[in-house]
Amino acid sequence: MSRLTRLLEVIRSFPSTPLRPEGPTQMSHALEGIVNRSFPPSTSSSVSVGSAQDRAIERMLTPLERIKSGAALHQYPLSSKTLQPQHDPLYYKRILDGVERASKGIGRSWWKRFFQVRGEA
Repeated sequence: MSRLTRLLEVIRSFPSTPLRPEGPTQMSHALEGIVNRSFPPSTSSSVSVGSAQDRAIERMLTPLERIKSGAALHQYPLSSKTLQPQHDPLYYKRILDGVERASKGIGRSWWKRFFQVRGEA
């Protein structure tokens, strides 16, 4: 398997955004477009791939694999102070719940948006 094929596989394996899963605004679509512009099909299908192009592909592949594996989360774990700030302990829980409700098409009522009512969680 060529490195370019491996790079495209890693890019296509990124999960879709929960708010618009079928939309064109996915990270994988953007990265795939960058790869296709940087390494056009005429260049990628040639038998001899240049070492400069090979190094460029490797420089893209390594960080994407680290993002995919979650290496930074293991190297730099988040403390409870970060996950539950003192001024608003339910802040991130409300964000996650809002994203989940938005993905189901459930919005907040106009008066909650207008008065900026936070709610329980």
